[in-house]
Amino acid sequence: MLYREAGQFKTTYAADQQLFPIRQDRIAMAILLAVAFVGVPLVSVLPGAAAIDFNYWFNGVLIPFLIFSLAALGLNILTGYAGLLSLGTAAFMAVGAFAAYNFELRLPGIPMLLSFVLAGAVAALVGIVFGLPSLRIKGFYLAVATLAAQFFVVWALTKFGWFSNYSSSGVITAQKLVVFGYAVDTPVKRYLLVLTIVCVMALAAKNMVRSAIGRAWMAVRDMDVAAEVVGIPIMKTKLLAFAISSFYCGVAGALYAFAYLGTVEPAGYRRRRQHPGIVPGRRLHRAAADLSRPFGDVDRAQLRARFARGARIEPHLDHLRRADRVLPRRGAARARAPVADRQGEAQAVAVSPLSRPGLPAFAIGLYYP
Repeated sequence: MLYREAGQFKTTYAADQQLFPIRQDRIAMAILLAVAFVGVPLVSVLPGAAAIDFNYWFNGVLIPFLIFSLAALGLNILTGYAGLLSLGTAAFMAVGAFAAYNFELRLPGIPMLLSFVLAGAVAALVGIVFGLPSLRIKGFYLAVATLAAQFFVVWALTKFGWFSNYSSSGVITAQKLVVFGYAVDTPVKRYLLVLTIVCVMALAAKNMVRSAIGRAWMAVRDMDVAAEVVGIPIMKTKLLAFAISSFYCGVAGALYAFAYLGTVEPAGYRRRRQHPGIVPGRRLHRAAADLSRPFGDVDRAQLRARFARGARIEPHLDHLRRADRVLPRRGAARARAPVADRQGEAQAVAVSPLSRPGLPAFAIGLYYP
């Protein structure tokens, strides 16, 4: 910490429970908001700002940063506070984008902000449906179950042309962004609109996690059985976390379509076929395979099969770590060799790379390639 709370005393419960109880936090947040709302737009219109392409900074950096921050805020409610893993964030963003597009298309005259709220509500309903497995499973099993939302939503938006107004390519073009009769048609205006929405929803999320709902989420996250014993409704708490998280992601998806891209397609919300986390696993797999090359009497295909079954490497290489087990495995003919040769052979095995106690644990948790 750069500062301490020493000397800042509270005399009322309201002062103790305020959002930023430390004075330095309030000052820092006020400065940050002033820079974001006033400083950045003013810098972009200064006479010497022509040398910097602020349109790129607004359209390509700040606006997507704020939109993805809003989506991450929704995911943090679900995973960070409620302890429920989810891989369907992009799907809920797609639902919000296409829902806002259809509300604007099929309900003429509807306010733009209202369409964003309704789009978030539709995403919340979809999140509740795909959050039902959380009542029975948890952890990585729940993450895989929510991954079904990703594939199903993309398939549904591609299969049924009604969602894209029967566009032959499946691409939708977002309507013009108009808020209270005011056209939001410049990068600075879009930036201020997105920043305002993100700040309001971040404030709502902060107050929410400080309320009874947030305490119930954290209780379920820490130990759901104990939370149920003390009277917290598990089903309601988990589904509410999915609903609110999906609502935030749906609003982020609507902003992604209307304030950032302008034209979106279902494939734009599709997850990569190869998750970035798979690459280190494959590299680790090859490293373990290279470590097994010095042992010619070990079948590498058999090692891979054992790795697939989750077998540990330590029991199978125990005879290579202990020098006193070398002689019985060499046979009677090798036992009649000179004692000096046998001792040198045992010493060579004892100092082999995988015979050291700490190295197998360093190499992929003692697992085979």
